[in-house]
Amino acid sequence: MSSVKGEGTPREQAEAYAELLDRLGIEQVFILGVSAGGTPAIRFALDFPLRAKGLILYCSAAPWNEKPARIPSLMGPPPIMNHDLPMWLAFPLYRRLYGMEADVVHGMLPLSRRKEGADLDARIVNRDMAVNFEAYPIEEMHVPVLLLHARDDRMAPFKGPAGQVEGSLHRYPNLETKIFETGGHLMTGHSREIDAAVVEFIERHK
Repeated sequence: MSSVKGEGTPREQAEAYAELLDRLGIEQVFILGVSAGGTPAIRFALDFPLRAKGLILYCSAAPWNEKPARIPSLMGPPPIMNHDLPMWLAFPLYRRLYGMEADVVHGMLPLSRRKEGADLDARIVNRDMAVNFEAYPIEEMHVPVLLLHARDDRMAPFKGPAGQVEGSLHRYPNLETKIFETGGHLMTGHSREIDAAVVEFIERHK
């Protein structure tokens, strides 16, 4: 685990990535944003475009088309859920709501290892592209983007009004997509197609 830089905002997370690359002596990378990690990945591509060879968004959070009139104070599980026992007890409900397989819970526990990050996602990260809408000029982001998503994703819904993915596709100037009809938030059953798309994208832009 790494420590949190500042308040853990997406901008600070992007800065931490850049500092890590400096320490490792790496000039450019392909950056992968998964689920809530899509927000800091997008932030990195906006703030450090010369260091990003490409951006890969995997069942990722999406930018908004316009700033919402009302922004929830929390976008994610409440803090009480970020403990092992409550998550274990509530997981049957999560499965029903989000279509996850039963064994996913074993990868989530113990939450003690990721509690701080889960809290940050709900309080700050998941809200940032709405709260700071003007700070995400997606139309100016010319880094190549590969977006992988499933239409039946219930955690990061593809269609509005609950989801922003489909409605924001036109905002990316240099976008490639691989959209699956099924697979849910983990795009289950499509690993070979995803691997092939990612390898081909990297080969063309490396």
